[in-house]
Amino acid sequence: MNKRILLSGLTILTTVMMVTASTFAFFSSQGQSLGNTFSTGSLDLRLEDGNETNATTVTASFGGNLAPGQCAPSATLFLKNAGTVVANHVAITVTNALTDTNDNAAVDMHNFLKLQTLTYDGADVSPSLTDANGNGFADLADWQVMAGGLDNLALNNLDSSHPLVVEVCLDESAPNTIQGDSVTTDLTAILNQDASQ
Repeated sequence: MNKRILLSGLTILTTVMMVTASTFAFFSSQGQSLGNTFSTGSLDLRLEDGNETNATTVTASFGGNLAPGQCAPSATLFLKNAGTVVANHVAITVTNALTDTNDNAAVDMHNFLKLQTLTYDGADVSPSLTDANGNGFADLADWQVMAGGLDNLALNNLDSSHPLVVEVCLDESAPNTIQGDSVTTDLTAILNQDASQ
């Protein structure tokens, strides 16, 4: 009989423990973070000259008919990042298309188109160009052959215009053989996010 009492006691104790354990309550609380979206930002280089604003392409910003010793009017091209990602710098390259009226390819006009003024954000950047043709001054030919062009020009804020001021003169050393020739110059500005670019 002791075994039965002991076994009954254990059964009652186990049942009480199970009932007691199942009656405990614990607090909880829940929260959610919903709609987490990831998207890419953008670099958006915009240009402005004397008659065009907020454009990706502008035309006829610089130029004029010149005789030796004469300068075209100084002109300003404004560059800004209208995107959402802060950039590091801009690089500006030049491509010159030459038209030789007298078919005298030995002497190209762009070698005599002296960069009288070349500033970016008010600083003279002409010393950045190498005198590749050895004529003693920075010209459109030098700018064209320079790998990377004018590089590392700071443009690291959003929606703020940075002026590139250019004044081109036909140097007095220009020979008569370029009379009637022309140069069409295209400037390409590349906005870069990182200093390594």
